Amino acid sequence: MKNTQQEREEIVDFYTDSTDPLHGRISAPLVLSQRLSFSPRTNWFTTFLTIIWRKINQLLLLSLSILVLLLFIRFLIEGFRLTSSLFVQWTMLLSSPFIYPFRGMFPVLPYHGFFIDASTLVAIVAYILATTLLRQLLKTLLTNW
Repeated sequence: MKNTQQEREEIVDFYTDSTDPLHGRISAPLVLSQRLSFSPRTNWFTTFLTIIWRKINQLLLLSLSILVLLLFIRFLIEGFRLTSSLFVQWTMLLSSPFIYPFRGMFPVLPYHGFFIDASTLVAIVAYILATTLLRQLLKTLLTNW
């Protein structure tokens, strides 16, 4: 009896090193009523939703990591005023749609021969916050459902 109750109270950790390698834990792990395994006793729909959630979580973190890296490279390029390279043109072209909503929000600040584009920094913070909020919303929906 105790063993069955312990199995039901098992915690399924959605934030492991494979699903969340670059970011720390945001909140406590989710508790499901059943173990996550592919045994006949497990509800197949719960298992399916858990797998889908993990993949969505991985895709969100991958896209956030790529976007933050791209915006940080853009920040460095604008800081050093590099313009002649093909890589620079490619990076500016790829990052422009993500910077567009924030362009002109803050002026470019000169600092000892370098230039600090605060709009790019605000965009990085905004995209990190938006992704974190979306992950929390999906996590809350899965927990309450």
